Amino acid sequence: AVFTEPLAAALEIQNQITLHPENRVLVVGDGKLGQLIARTLKQTGCYLCVAGRHDDKLAMLSNLDIVVARNVLDDHDAGLYAAGLILTKAVLFLPQFVVVVAFPAMSTPAQRRRALLRSLFVVGLLGVVCTLGAWLLSGLAMVFVGGGEYADVESRLWVFAVLGTLLAMLQLLVYSVLARRGTKTTYLVWMAVIAMIVLASTVEQLGTLAAVVVCIDAALFAALLGISLWRLKEPVPAQPED
Repeated sequence: AVFTEPLAAALEIQNQITLHPENRVLVVGDGKLGQLIARTLKQTGCYLCVAGRHDDKLAMLSNLDIVVARNVLDDHDAGLYAAGLILTKAVLFLPQFVVVVAFPAMSTPAQRRRALLRSLFVVGLLGVVCTLGAWLLSGLAMVFVGGGEYADVESRLWVFAVLGTLLAMLQLLVYSVLARRGTKTTYLVWMAVIAMIVLASTVEQLGTLAAVVVCIDAALFAALLGISLWRLKEPVPAQPED
């Protein structure tokens, strides 16, 4: 009985629009309602992608550093790192609308490359603005990460904004891979997770840990971007004329 109303809402979608197997559908959110909607839409045979934050390799990578921080840093620095990550998460989730707008184009062979590059530019631009804001208006940014109690991290807030920007761009690249039904790049994300565990576990200072995390994410971004651009340069098959 608890799921009756959500299930009815999910089924109502098919009463409002007609879906065919050739349609590509993006469901934003993978909570209970999102999963119900996905299960009902899957029955139409459409190509379905669910964008969310649960059970995702990138989510593991973006949350692994705080686990490492709690084990390699003292309580004070671990608390500062956690405060900085609040800004990271804000910058990460700020450009979610870009994924929603760009996904249909990234699913179309003729538009994939252009859509990806334009979307990365928008996300990167937002990240630059956030990073400059965290640097120039660090006092204001401190209000969002916990106030004066975490003042020792204020000078490094821009680094956490850079980290959030990298994660947002990585997220966009991962969705681009999903849009073209790619799977092999998952191995690169796993390699980054392993590198994070091995390298970050050897540091003892907050600044060093932040630098290691940024470098690993930057390397992963460069690798995924290179692979994506190389695969997207392949010629698009000509559509048969009617």
